[in-house]
Amino acid sequence: MITVDLHLHTNYSDGSLPLSKLIDLCGESGLDAIAITDHLCATDGLPGKVAKYLNLTLSEKNWNDYIGAIEKERNRAWREYKMLVYTGVEFTRNTFFHGRNAHLLAIDLKEFVSPNQSEEKWLIEARQQGAVTVAAHPMKVLDCSTQTYYLLKNQAQFAPLIDVWEVANGRTFWPEMLNTPYALSAASDFHHKIKWEGWRTQIECEKDPQAILESIKNPQQNRSFVYINGHCSQVSQEIFHMVSNKGGPNDPRCVDDSLHNNRRFGYVTPFSVAGNYS
Repeated sequence: MITVDLHLHTNYSDGSLPLSKLIDLCGESGLDAIAITDHLCATDGLPGKVAKYLNLTLSEKNWNDYIGAIEKERNRAWREYKMLVYTGVEFTRNTFFHGRNAHLLAIDLKEFVSPNQSEEKWLIEARQQGAVTVAAHPMKVLDCSTQTYYLLKNQAQFAPLIDVWEVANGRTFWPEMLNTPYALSAASDFHHKIKWEGWRTQIECEKDPQAILESIKNPQQNRSFVYINGHCSQVSQEIFHMVSNKGGPNDPRCVDDSLHNNRRFGYVTPFSVAGNYS
């Protein structure tokens, strides 16, 4: 089983860690593949303008520096940890209305795509580059003041352009998504070390960059969603410690322990992450 996290942020946008330290955190924690997905904010509205002013978003100006830094760290990640690293972004349209906010990941994106266009046009351009597109946190996220309901609210419009939908983000799991026909993934949406604990995806495939993405996109491919706080080696030792008995209904890990359409979810016993990443 390959353990992946396709939604992580660095200080190229609003993450707290520089890229190199995030690579070390993920590599030493045993992840097999990750995607760096810093925010690419639409700046045609006030929230995006503020993000640009505060240097909390990627831009065309720093794009080459961003992809160059990831390429350098990609080589080191494989050399030191045998971990695969994808270049990605998170298209970010924030407004003052939860129902209009939309966040989209593009994994394995190669060239800059302007965020100041419609979601449909942005998705089309990203897919033309061969990127895998992901609907980020389409339902209510715990402990988050800004919600992004636009994509799921308009799923008939967007489903043909979205390869994968998040079933879990950080500490939040949405059992309702298990009943959809979509390919699903779980990711940490890492911004700060305190957000290391959370859901990840395990997929049955070879450890190859293209094989992983093709498997993630395939809704018929077996996959598991595991809640991790520590080193991923614990996954192979204590698989599927189901969480239906571990808390009350408000416990983010408290979900049904059944198998849904080749998708299973479980809990990995937590223990400390080694190293200094602050």
